[in-house]
Amino acid sequence: MSGVFLTHNYFLLLNLLDPGALLFGAALVLFGSVITLACLLRRVPSAAMPLFGVLVVIEFLFFGMFVMDVAVASSAPASFSAVTSFQELFATHRWILFQLPVLLIGTASVILAVYRERIAERHASEAFSIVLVSVWASFAAVLAILFEALI
Repeated sequence: MSGVFLTHNYFLLLNLLDPGALLFGAALVLFGSVITLACLLRRVPSAAMPLFGVLVVIEFLFFGMFVMDVAVASSAPASFSAVTSFQELFATHRWILFQLPVLLIGTASVILAVYRERIAERHASEAFSIVLVSVWASFAAVLAILFEALI
């Protein structure tokens, strides 16, 4: 018997699911709530702490993706090829784009941790603008990583 589902490999679906891709997809889905909370931040100042929480979760997802990439790069058998694979990993365009949302989300998280609900007040307009720009720029970088991965 042959067919797509009638194979000798019973774990076909497990081979199709890449853990890094699942983490990236979860981060992309969470960006929907981050964009929504960031847009509501001026009108609803109490949205600052949920926004902070979602940003921290996204930061941990990015950390998990980093750990998985390093684990794959360090799985080479010889030490010279491991160094070469690390150089290839850290010199790619995708890795450079990956650093941008990590730094911007970290910046927005620190600002939200300091200002909390006072981020919507008039004296914190610069910090509010930095949070909005950081969220939108990191979302654009994540979309660029997604489109680059599809090419």
